[in-house]
Amino acid sequence: MFSLSAPFVKTANEWRSKSRRKSIDGAARAYAKSNMVAIVMCGDDSAVSYLYDVANDRVARTVHKNVEWAA
Repeated sequence: MFSLSAPFVKTANEWRSKSRRKSIDGAARAYAKSNMVAIVMCGDDSAVSYLYDVANDRVARTVHKNVEWAA
């Protein structure tokens, strides 16, 4: 279950507006690297999570289908 009110959960358009030069993927990855997590809400009620792996210094991308959203 994902919380819609969390600061790291944004729609694709919100992520796109975070940075002019970066894609949605790039903006979410940059945010996750500095804040440990970022989640992109998709129009089909799925979500893409970006989780920062400190040990390997990389951002893992995971797609979640049929997510349950909480307000």
